Amino acid sequence: LGPDVYGFGAIASVVGRLPIIRQIVGWLTCVSADYTTIRNGLQGKCRPANLVGRKPQNLYILPGGVAEVFTAAPGAHIIICRQRKGLFRLSLEMNAKILPTYVFGANDFFYNLAGVAGESGSILGSLSRRLRATITLFWGKFGLPVTFFPK
Repeated sequence: LGPDVYGFGAIASVVGRLPIIRQIVGWLTCVSADYTTIRNGLQGKCRPANLVGRKPQNLYILPGGVAEVFTAAPGAHIIICRQRKGLFRLSLEMNAKILPTYVFGANDFFYNLAGVAGESGSILGSLSRRLRATITLFWGKFGLPVTFFPK
């Protein structure tokens, strides 16, 4: 990658505890999505974010996180951003630019149990908040893990 596109990703911290997935996200230069780790990554002080020996220029993150999964369903386009003030504060501290992007139709590929059940009062919602990672099942066409074709 060129120096202007090199960056690192931020993931739920629980993903870093899963044996095989931990290796894969490490190769992809992902770090835990907590404030201190991301700040250190932007400064080039975090090993996974600085694997190639240069300060990363970009942070790739989905700011909606776990909460946004509970709003995802085909035909629904809801963004969780108002409560995510830490990301904007970090951007101001690090003098970093924010480039908002949105993938239209990304919610139209699968149904997920978290989106169907809704977050308020569901067992999956409370378990996901406690683990700080989404626990859900997903399905597509004919109840299988095969995607729908967006319209």
